[in-house]
Amino acid sequence: MRRITVIALVVIAIVIVLGVGYFLATRGGDKGDEAAAPYESVGNLPPGTPGSGGTLPSVPPQAPATPGGATVKQRFGIVAQVPVTDYFVDNKNSVFIIQPDGKIVSIAGSVQATLSAQTIDGDLIRASFSADGKKVLAVFGKTTAPQTSVFDITAKRWDPLSIDVKEPTWSPTGTKIAFLSANSAEFGVLATLDLTQSKPSAQPIARLYAQDVTLSWPSSETIVLAERGSAYAKSSAWRIDIKTKTIGTLVDALLGASAVWTPDVSWGALFTGNRAYRGGTMSLVDGSGTVKKQLEVVTFPEKCTFIEVDVPIIATSTTTGTTTKKTAKPEVPQTKRTHTLFCAFPKDTAEMNLLPQPDAYRQRKIYTDDYFYKVDVETGTIANISPPSEYVLDGVNLKVFGKNLFFVNRYDNYLYSLALE
Repeated sequence: MRRITVIALVVIAIVIVLGVGYFLATRGGDKGDEAAAPYESVGNLPPGTPGSGGTLPSVPPQAPATPGGATVKQRFGIVAQVPVTDYFVDNKNSVFIIQPDGKIVSIAGSVQATLSAQTIDGDLIRASFSADGKKVLAVFGKTTAPQTSVFDITAKRWDPLSIDVKEPTWSPTGTKIAFLSANSAEFGVLATLDLTQSKPSAQPIARLYAQDVTLSWPSSETIVLAERGSAYAKSSAWRIDIKTKTIGTLVDALLGASAVWTPDVSWGALFTGNRAYRGGTMSLVDGSGTVKKQLEVVTFPEKCTFIEVDVPIIATSTTTGTTTKKTAKPEVPQTKRTHTLFCAFPKDTAEMNLLPQPDAYRQRKIYTDDYFYKVDVETGTIANISPPSEYVLDGVNLKVFGKNLFFVNRYDNYLYSLALE
């Protein structure tokens, strides 16, 4: 009888221990558990959300003969009714597109041509055009062992890279790339590669501790390395000077942090999360990461783009009252550099604020119906440049070519354009 009692007490103790363990594991206090916790979309998604049972948004009028004319004549329209991963528009208004399957097409007016019919073996993880639009960088295959190839627009040829590159990104001019070459699971070498060379060789810049990071190369002398933002983890970003090989902090350990930067890295649009692990805020920061203005509207950096413009200013006259016109010293033209931010901002952030961000948006747990705003960086003034309200648009991958703002609509993955003047 005594033996049975002891066994019973042992069983009860085990049950209590398991119960306490289950409570601690599911109460959400640990960051690792929160990061892995499943969540579902709340509320109603906008019409056209894949899987929501709705239909695609109303289709705008067909684009006119040339992509450039589409926005000049009718302000807003579809540029290409093919799925788009990335794109480039040249000074003749010809559009070049890489599709999610790896095919590359060009569109000039109403004429569409296939530059490469070859499809990608596996998933196209990401793709991007060089700054001059002459080459396309494609990362594809398995995420655990990705492959990288470069397509030459003129030669219409794919060339696989023979060296190991991770997180490759184009330089702001020309056809160089920056990348991480892993030496181990945790450390990597940041290097550049000039793809115009017949036998390109890597030029190392710095050895870094780098896990789950992204690279961008906004200015000729600066590369930005950033940890991927998550609602449940603090992220940082650093600017790396290519010439001096020095590293400075842009963003220091903020929840959900992700940003887009001006070409000279003097300004950034920064999204940050909060301790509630839901929603977030949008701020304008300077080149040191100091918050200058918090915007009243919120969006994600992948829905934004910066442009910089040098505007003329009136120079102070150097003439005196006795100086004649013939001997007056000519004024030196002066300019002032200004920056403008273009973003697609969700019209309704209620659902967005109920979910962990930016995770939910990037995992397509949520779609948005957007306004398009133009933001003056220095004053924070916001101007509405939205298309007609009957169109439901979730804009990403924004770029400005000429006097037009281009973007990809996440509902149909088509390329759209919006006249800025």
